[in-house]
Amino acid sequence: MNSYMLAEVWTDDKQRCLDAGIPEDKIIFKQKQEQALEMIYRAKNNGIRYNWVGCDGL
Repeated sequence: MNSYMLAEVWTDDKQRCLDAGIPEDKIIFKQKQEQALEMIYRAKNNGIRYNWVGCDGL
């Protein structure tokens, strides 16, 4: 599974994404909270063990 977690500064510049090799259908803005949850789910699904997750105040 290829997943791209993109900030708004990237999704606002479609050509930048295409130049970086990101497929057009994956150029989707995601908020920090959504990106963080995806990273946690991906780590868990890949068997990475952890006891806590740190974050800033957003």
